[in-house]
Amino acid sequence: MNRILLFTIVLVSFAKTNFAQKFTAGNLVVYRVGTGNSALSGVATTVYLDEYTPTGTFVRSLKLPEVAAEVTGSNKRVTASGSATSEGFMTRSANGLYLLAEGYDADTATAGIGKTTAAAVNRVAATIDVNSTINSSNSSPSFSSGNNNRSIASVDGNSFYLAGGATGVAYMPVQAGGVDSATKLSTTVTNIRCVEIFGGQLYVSTASGTAVRVGAVGTGLPTTAGQTITNLPGVTLTKSSPYQFYIATLPAGQVLYIADDSAGIRKYSLVSGNWVANDSLKITAANSGYGIRGITGVVQGTNVGLYITYAGTTSGIYGIADNTGFNASISTAVAVPLATAAANTAFRGIAWAPLASPLPVHLVNFNAAIQNNQVLVSWMMADETNEKNYAVEKSTDGKNFTVINNVVPFNNGADKYTITDAAFNSSTTTYYRLKVTADDGTVSYSSIAVVSAGVKHTSLSVYPNPATNFIVVNHAVAKNATIKIHTVNGSLIFAQKANDGDVQTYLPVSNIANGNYVVTYSDETTVNSVLFNKQ
Repeated sequence: MNRILLFTIVLVSFAKTNFAQKFTAGNLVVYRVGTGNSALSGVATTVYLDEYTPTGTFVRSLKLPEVAAEVTGSNKRVTASGSATSEGFMTRSANGLYLLAEGYDADTATAGIGKTTAAAVNRVAATIDVNSTINSSNSSPSFSSGNNNRSIASVDGNSFYLAGGATGVAYMPVQAGGVDSATKLSTTVTNIRCVEIFGGQLYVSTASGTAVRVGAVGTGLPTTAGQTITNLPGVTLTKSSPYQFYIATLPAGQVLYIADDSAGIRKYSLVSGNWVANDSLKITAANSGYGIRGITGVVQGTNVGLYITYAGTTSGIYGIADNTGFNASISTAVAVPLATAAANTAFRGIAWAPLASPLPVHLVNFNAAIQNNQVLVSWMMADETNEKNYAVEKSTDGKNFTVINNVVPFNNGADKYTITDAAFNSSTTTYYRLKVTADDGTVSYSSIAVVSAGVKHTSLSVYPNPATNFIVVNHAVAKNATIKIHTVNGSLIFAQKANDGDVQTYLPVSNIANGNYVVTYSDETTVNSVLFNKQ
């Protein structure tokens, strides 16, 4: 059974634009061209960012500025060619905080928009945050002049990697005034379709020439000219027409999925430095036909959930659960339609919704353990500057708590605290938590630490820390255990059952924003937490 949560089939069309709403973490966003009022053509066309749940339920649309009257300050218009299916490959920044959308600084209905010079019609790099704030102030008067502006990627929204039909791939830092110079990074291939960042490495896709289809640009995240684009070893150079791509990090290794116009989804696994082909899958409801353009995914244990945009006669979003794992042929399950674009509109790139910026760290950890027939309760604070009181609370049922100790914070930035509960009853299970009251009266609570006589308390640790793509959690021998990742203000990001008997659990973290997070391990007798940093 395919258990990845993709497949409630809901076919929907677009609705009214809503500027006030926030994006919801875990939802998908697709770059859509067209209002539906007229057939798509090569003129400059309105761009919408449509938000959907992973099961295909439409949430809302956010319209990008399309005429001069709609822009304020240094912002610019963001329109796209209605008929160029190689445009609109939106991505999410590597830190998870922004959607990146490319376009043209031109009014809708501008003729032959993809053939205009960049000097006359600047190529725009727009960022959109979780609050739907559009920053379209950055543009280039030189990039991809006379050809399509296609894709954009960024680490943190402060500089951009651009992909287009003329300049190829370029680096554009944010500069005063918003009109930025774009440095052409490579001459290996100058007709690029999509640009992405995975694991701190810049990648591109192209169907031009014979040397590259999906390749790495130099090493890491280059910013200077003279880079070589190297085809990923093992990725086919023949009968291939790649667009967007997604690299998943599984427990056994990395898996590459390519949206290939000539083959559907191509799957590769990285084995001993070589990308081994794991077959391909055509993407329509009947598993016949091609025409896919956008792709993104999510790792769930050893499985990968994929979301695809289709540019066939009827443009749509499809989902598929690849449950075969690392270095195995891609699942033969039928791709399920999740949403259909309305008439005279089309879906292009697809990405996860932007995340909210993590709040500053305060409570790093909270623990309770038996020591010399007493319970030692300890906690650590970080960025501690405006706390009023710490109240250690105790319970015998895990629901009704009473205060056993009040502690005045030091407010020295980072401090450790310890108190002793001498009234511990070794014949019962006891629950402890910390109530934190800030100067402004705001109250928050720690996770609950559980203490029982005869229980061995094993420390909790995470590595690597800081982490980029995954963490390994070292914990007690698991029995009915759950591991959760929360933001430092308590919002749940991820939860996974630990396998009974395991002392380590692998968790993917590539799709969460950079910042500090709390890992909590809980089983029948203990609740322990530890802080880790995602970079």
